Amino acid sequence: MNSRSLLTLAVVALLATAGVATAAVTGSPDISVYVTDDSVAPGEETTLDVVLVNSGNLESGASRNPALNSEVTTARGTTVTVESGDAPFEVTTGTQAVGTVPEGKTPPISFDISVPKDADPGTYDVPVTVEYEYYSYISESEGTRERESTTETFDVEVTVEDSAQLGVVTVDAGTRVGGTGTVSMTVENVGSATATDTTVSLASPSGDLTFGQSAEATRYVEEWAPGEQRTFEYQMTAARTADTEAYPFTLTADYDLPSGESRSARPVTVPIQPEPEQEFTIVSTNNTVPVGGAGTYNVTIRNDGPDIARDASVQLTSQNADVTFGQSNTASRTVGTWEAGDERTVTFDARASASAQQQAYSLAASVSFEDSTGNAGAVEGLTTELVPQPRRIAVVSTESAAPVGDTGEYTVTLRNDGPTPLNDASVQLTSQNADVTFGQSNTASQFLGSWAVGEERTVTFDPTVGQNAEQRDYALTGTVRYERPSGAAGQQDGISLGLRPTPEQTFAIDDVESSLRVGDDGQLQGQITNTGTESVSSVVVQWTSEQRNVDPVETEYSVGELDANESATFDFDVDISDSARSGPRQFTLQAQYDNDEGQQRTSDPLAVRAPVESESDEFDVAIRSANVTAGESTTVRLEITNTKSNALTDINGKVFADSPISTSDDEAFVSSLDPGESATLTFSISVSGSALDKTYPLSMDFQYDEADGDTETSDTYKIPVEVNRDGGGGDLPLGLIGGAVLLAVVAIGGYIRFS
Repeated sequence: MNSRSLLTLAVVALLATAGVATAAVTGSPDISVYVTDDSVAPGEETTLDVVLVNSGNLESGASRNPALNSEVTTARGTTVTVESGDAPFEVTTGTQAVGTVPEGKTPPISFDISVPKDADPGTYDVPVTVEYEYYSYISESEGTRERESTTETFDVEVTVEDSAQLGVVTVDAGTRVGGTGTVSMTVENVGSATATDTTVSLASPSGDLTFGQSAEATRYVEEWAPGEQRTFEYQMTAARTADTEAYPFTLTADYDLPSGESRSARPVTVPIQPEPEQEFTIVSTNNTVPVGGAGTYNVTIRNDGPDIARDASVQLTSQNADVTFGQSNTASRTVGTWEAGDERTVTFDARASASAQQQAYSLAASVSFEDSTGNAGAVEGLTTELVPQPRRIAVVSTESAAPVGDTGEYTVTLRNDGPTPLNDASVQLTSQNADVTFGQSNTASQFLGSWAVGEERTVTFDPTVGQNAEQRDYALTGTVRYERPSGAAGQQDGISLGLRPTPEQTFAIDDVESSLRVGDDGQLQGQITNTGTESVSSVVVQWTSEQRNVDPVETEYSVGELDANESATFDFDVDISDSARSGPRQFTLQAQYDNDEGQQRTSDPLAVRAPVESESDEFDVAIRSANVTAGESTTVRLEITNTKSNALTDINGKVFADSPISTSDDEAFVSSLDPGESATLTFSISVSGSALDKTYPLSMDFQYDEADGDTETSDTYKIPVEVNRDGGGGDLPLGLIGGAVLLAVVAIGGYIRFS
């Protein structure tokens, strides 16, 4: 306990004895020191980061104002001094002012140190001196304070470790601005430890100097002893924007000590300076490239040095889609060895589109090469221009005779507007739409041969126009290829042409008549008209409908040749089955024909509407006599009429009866009946004596032959037979006969009879 504390206690005791309660706050800071990283390496320029920790020592706290407690534990006007002591390094930073240090810890306070390369590894005590002031006493009632100062020295341990460090011995930068070259660097391990599994990295400070696509390159060393030198080579590219001044590259190394601990060597700055750029100059240009055609472009370039260029090549890049090199906007040509000061003329095959103008089109040129040391280089940013020559092929006229949905002729007349005659000329057309083709291709060519200046030449193509094409202009592109008198090949492409198809070949059907009836044969008749603009031959009307219950006897009807607007009649025999329904029907026909080229074509479907009439009986049956007295016999006389539209032959009628009626003469025969013709049939019947006085049914059906030879069986007819028991016979009254209903049922009876 110091004198100040004894005095404070005495004052407190005196006041207590006097009965006066006087409060006071007493205490002091409690400082300790440590460094954040206590390891350094020989040859290293680094820092020691010192941290002060104030734990505070409060001896007597405030009773009314707790904020006064921190006033006595806070260090004020604090300074820190680090000395090397017996450590083998130099502290180059002097005393540093820290200021107020409350309870807690300070941020790191950095002191620069320099560790010699030959520093002995080991652990050393480094003295850290801290000076500060503080309030040791504060009166709570009067606010009086007492201030004291203190100096404390702390020893912190710092270890100098074995380490490997890098030292650059030589640098040879063989890279030229605008090129790629080899940077050779010799590096020594100037540390005190052997490095194993070392990765050496060289990092560029600028995007103008790169290693391939990266800003950093690495090399590996398996074992690297102290004092040993290694040489590393890097392929570095210097952009055209790079300067010919030294750039500060950073060399680092990550390695393992023999103990297996991982370490990193301190970074080393390496100055690398690119060599001056190789230069080329465009001297002159000329071309034979016409608008819408192809030709040559010649550019003369001079190597301005300072070095020879080996394996040199020149590349041109068009800045506009109207000027190209083949199908690309770039082209390259090899020059070979190119001495400084020499001029070289390089020839390119170029093309100007049909939309190009006679104006200057910008071209970018570059030269790639190897310099005298074998390093790759490139000079970019050279500019030149191409002005296309006037067109030499002109379109005089075109004519189209190709109908929609067919093949026809397309004729083009062209003129050579010079300035020279052409040899081995040919014309190619290319369709821009799938509705216009040339056979199975979208292109077709015709050979012209020699072509004098001012001469007009006509070529004919056979295009095919699709079925869905419209009557509008379809774009075609023409290309003329040729050879100049000098033997150089040339061409003009992008020649714009248009093909308008002629109207499609069409047909119409009218005057349709029908005798179609359910369960019967009939005819469909009509008239077909060529509504197209051209004559057609070998016209055949085809029945293409596929409907149940409708069966044409033949599906084709030959018409022959039809001129434009000419008509011809046709008819089809058609069988309508019993299960068909009556009513209006739509049938589909098509016209097959040969065009002018002798090629067979088929028209669009042609819709035909015709009615199918309801089914009718084959015969009208009229009763002339059908009365009988019970227990007697009589003759039944029936008049039948052919109601069909065609003659019927071999008509065999048969009656059959059920008890009490029986028949002994149940068949009658008619050789033929024309439509509407009638005949009388007679049958003998008997009635038993037990028959009642009423009407009994007598069944009847017919078997006959149609005009086409088919044998048919009719439905069953019911004949009413009047039976009287009082003998008052006689013929059935005519009114009763006319009102009798002949009921048709399914012809099962006829089937049983004739089967």
